Amino acid sequence: MSDPRRLLSAALEDGSGPEFARRAAAHARQIRRVRRIGLAGATATALGAVLLIDRPGPVAPASPPPAPAVHASYEKMSDAELMERLRDQPVLVLKDGRGVSGVVFLEAGSRAGL
Repeated sequence: MSDPRRLLSAALEDGSGPEFARRAAAHARQIRRVRRIGLAGATATALGAVLLIDRPGPVAPASPPPAPAVHASYEKMSDAELMERLRDQPVLVLKDGRGVSGVVFLEAGSRAGL
């Protein structure tokens, strides 16, 4: 096998050595420049992607919680229905100057409080 240094010096004996060195150096500078530009471009792209992905979406306006369902604590009925249901139940109706202020259900057969 031959020594690579001897082969290179034999190939460059015709005086083309300095020109070869200049072209090799220019090529090396170009490769470094392309790598640097590629790295800067990749960094800018990655940073832009992170900023776009990490951006919070639109905030929905806060809506008040739904109101709880209101259930009536009384049942509307006609006077006839009331009299039918209370036929055997003694009831004391309390009135004031503005109308009925309360109803007290008494126990059947009891005269307590009267």
